[in-house]
Amino acid sequence: MKEYRHLKEEAAKKMIQFSEEYDSIDREQQVVKTNLEQEERMRKDHMARIKQTESRIEELNGKMDKLTGYIA
Repeated sequence: MKEYRHLKEEAAKKMIQFSEEYDSIDREQQVVKTNLEQEERMRKDHMARIKQTESRIEELNGKMDKLTGYIA
């Protein structure tokens, strides 16, 4: 009976240890997931700004061409 109680206590200790490890890993995974989502949003924002800047450059080049035509 003593051995049974001892094994039961050991199993309970190991269960607590595994549960804590799982919780720790789960928290780390959530942090990584959140960081990844934030990086993805930032990447999309940067890509949108790049496209906006490219469009503005094209617009200004068109205006520059018109002005060059008026001058010539």
